Amino acid sequence: ACLACQKRKSKCDGQRPSCCQCQKRGIQCVYQQRRFRGPGKRCKAISPLIEQD
Repeated sequence: ACLACQKRKSKCDGQRPSCCQCQKRGIQCVYQQRRFRGPGKRCKAISPLIEQD
């Protein structure tokens, strides 16, 4: 979701460069850069078990 929709807690359609909600309101639509998420806790717990074999 764009920052404006996040702040208003409204549904964002994710369209770029401007979502439908921002177009209706006539405001600038800004998206945060996506953050890369590393492996989850489950992957970290399984890795040592795989290496033992």
